[in-house]
Amino acid sequence: SMGSMTSPRDTDRARILQRRAAFLSSALTALGCSAQPPPPNPEPVVAVPVPPAADTDPRVDAAPPPPPSAPPPTVSTDKPSLAIPDDVGEVAKRNFEHFAKSMTQLYELLDKMEAAVPKDCTILKPACDEHWQRVAAIGLQMRRVQMFMHRCPGTSADAKRFAAFAEEHRKYRGRRQATVDARISAAIAGGGEAARKRWDQHKQEAYQAKPFPCLSMGCADW
Repeated sequence: SMGSMTSPRDTDRARILQRRAAFLSSALTALGCSAQPPPPNPEPVVAVPVPPAADTDPRVDAAPPPPPSAPPPTVSTDKPSLAIPDDVGEVAKRNFEHFAKSMTQLYELLDKMEAAVPKDCTILKPACDEHWQRVAAIGLQMRRVQMFMHRCPGTSADAKRFAAFAEEHRKYRGRRQATVDARISAAIAGGGEAARKRWDQHKQEAYQAKPFPCLSMGCADW
């Protein structure tokens, strides 16, 4: 009937509304968990299971291409022990175990990142894209592991012991991370604004390939 006919103008309007809805949906998804680095002091979250290995980026686990003129991997001799004390309560034991598992993953990823950053392969050179894409993918996977780590403080003796244990590892990893970050920053600084934008693009593409939600949950004393 005449009443059920749709004019070309109505059809065009419907298409415009569909495109706007799709755009807003993708924008809200991006805002939900930005690809930018997390703040220096993230809000505490409760311990939750580490994502399964199947959720990793294949670029992280694949054998890396030989970096051009890459320096030899740094061998650290001051790595603290991840041995879990056997004289703590059940809650503390679970927290120690979860932290140790997460730190083991972070150390493995840090080893990969240290080996992946090329020395003489600029970030603006197309032939070097594969190297920098791998570095970005590893960095994103490290963020994913950190997001699921135990950060809830406690007032018990076990909790204070755990805090000292965790802080020792964070400081050690922080020293190594600062060294590799300085290498990345130097590579970006050498190419100016164009290099910074290219690096941001690599990070954004890594996130879009494997997005994950941002978590924020309350903590209970232990």
